[in-house]
Amino acid sequence: MNVRKALGLIQTYGAVNAAVQAIEKSVRSGRRHICIREETSSDGRSGGKIIPEVLQAENFGLEDAAGAEGCGRRVSVVFVVHRYFPDSCGGTEQFARNLALEMKKRNHNVVVCAYSEDESHRYTCRSGGILWREGKPDGIPVLYFRRERPRSNLIKDIESEGRDYADFVRALRERFKPDVFHFTHLSRVSGLAQYCRQQRIPYIVTITDFFALCHYSVYMRRDGHLCGGSRGGRMCMEACKCRTACLEGRYERSIKILSSALAVTAPSRFVADIFKREMPGLGIRVVPHSVKTISCAVNSASGEEIGRFLYVGSLTPEKGIRTLLKAFRGMPESCSLKIYGSGRQGYVKKLRKAAAGDGRIVFAGTAGHETIEHAYLDADCVVIPSEVPETYCMVLHEALASGRFVVASRIGAIPEAVAEGRSGLLFEPGNAGDLLEKMLASLNLKNTEHRDLDPLSEIRTYLGIYGRICQGESSRNAYTSGEEGTAV
Repeated sequence: MNVRKALGLIQTYGAVNAAVQAIEKSVRSGRRHICIREETSSDGRSGGKIIPEVLQAENFGLEDAAGAEGCGRRVSVVFVVHRYFPDSCGGTEQFARNLALEMKKRNHNVVVCAYSEDESHRYTCRSGGILWREGKPDGIPVLYFRRERPRSNLIKDIESEGRDYADFVRALRERFKPDVFHFTHLSRVSGLAQYCRQQRIPYIVTITDFFALCHYSVYMRRDGHLCGGSRGGRMCMEACKCRTACLEGRYERSIKILSSALAVTAPSRFVADIFKREMPGLGIRVVPHSVKTISCAVNSASGEEIGRFLYVGSLTPEKGIRTLLKAFRGMPESCSLKIYGSGRQGYVKKLRKAAAGDGRIVFAGTAGHETIEHAYLDADCVVIPSEVPETYCMVLHEALASGRFVVASRIGAIPEAVAEGRSGLLFEPGNAGDLLEKMLASLNLKNTEHRDLDPLSEIRTYLGIYGRICQGESSRNAYTSGEEGTAV
């Protein structure tokens, strides 16, 4: 981490809280994935405790959201993101960017509001207690903002109110005249969501991970097991030893934000089912993310072995790259593995050391969209070895859209998209032996599942939601006894 980034973190969260977050990320979070490996025996077989049956998603398919119609008029939307390009480029940021670009193509008004961790002097404007500056990546107005004064537990907590945002929201509404605020995450920006709720400003929420339920966003206990339920926040203290104050209060604040939204969406049935179980009565609509369909010829393995394997994604412990490297040692000499992605320098160094001496493995670093598209086309099989629940997995869907065969973990939302034996094979997360078996089996298989992917289904669905809000047809999301209105 460079000095400027460190100063920005200290100014944003305060010295003590910035240090606590660093320890949580590098020590405690890492411990979760060490526990996964410790649960796996020397022969690669898992003890079976890691993946509770209750969390296994069925293969629901990717059905389009029904009844999605265009809203019929120009709308104005503010997308609120916890981080954004170029500072961060994860799946949530990509989702917000893609949706904003599609809206702009259709001549709608869009602006992205992204929480930032820059040093104070880099912000050019102040609205009340909020510092902000404007950028325009991809031709879309982006307001990078943060609180002027550090706020404790900002990353992990759900705030109770958002009075600090009054002047900032007023300036936003005067300039951009938004019909609706669309929150794509609640970390760092929950105070803004609370202000919209308290002022009855129209907003919707897309649940892109488990942050509203879990401090760590992964729905995974500290001992490496998947969470069986937060029990209103009580399990966070018992199983994860969370020290954030008012855990049950955090859960109740999440409920208030979600139940007051005019719509709540999720990218997979897996995510929607967990939130419905945790928050009975919450109305959630499943809207799968759209991916670009790459024009290509489906690989043709007609009896001949194929062996060009590809990994694309973050180089972090929860992504299972160490399991992949261990499994790949057993593959034939003719096979190759190309790894795209970046991560913390120390962890990447460990991965390179684990792969040292095997010339078949190439760490290709980070790359742009066009390079990754070509990487998909050059690969015979894409491997997704995740060891924590994926809420959607953009890489998986991009690989399938490219006609590639996949070998992926049987975890989270992944099984929803994989037609086993036709478009891919599933293996037990963290089990290098099972992964090796499936990778060997993939050598003579090809993707025969020709799905008609509609890259516009997502934008049509959201335009329909925005349109109903503009026409005043949506009321607040129902929760519990009906006092919060009717679900969309």
